[in-house]
Amino acid sequence: MNDFYLEPELTEEELKEQRRVKKIVKGWKAAASVLYAKILESNQKIIRQTELDNDVQIFEVKARKHASEEEIEQYESMVKSAQKVIDNDESGFINRLKELSNFRFNIMWKQDWYAIEIFNSFVLYPHLYIDKVAFAKLKQSGLELVRKDKIDELRFLIFRLNDIRIEKVSNDELVGTVNVVRG
Repeated sequence: MNDFYLEPELTEEELKEQRRVKKIVKGWKAAASVLYAKILESNQKIIRQTELDNDVQIFEVKARKHASEEEIEQYESMVKSAQKVIDNDESGFINRLKELSNFRFNIMWKQDWYAIEIFNSFVLYPHLYIDKVAFAKLKQSGLELVRKDKIDELRFLIFRLNDIRIEKVSNDELVGTVNVVRG
């Protein structure tokens, strides 16, 4: 019983009905889960193709212009490998997709403006940090590093900020964090 809502006393018949309804709902939830799994399975190729297409689009918009010819060739080879996994209905697609994401992140991470944007996005939300004192010190140090154009040191500071976050940020999220398209 909670302090805010007093439940009326239920009759034995009402309790039976309540248990019966809960059992029915539980069955519906289980059936819905099975149906959802079947839908995912029957549409797996479409879903995977969409995920791969989205990754390629992000690369084209955000990373290609910063990649060397060798990196572009390597990325395209990785895309072909992921496409083969989709076409042949093989396992390992999620790993291929993570490799693509990490590769794209590494291209972007080399850009000074990108590191600064990541830092700026991190310090916008102080409530996401466990240690407020450490956050304030790291923020101040980061601002000083940006002012002095010491971006390599700023990259290490970003990792330290990520370490004290309540929820860590993955490479995928870092790539998605920066919505600035540079020309």
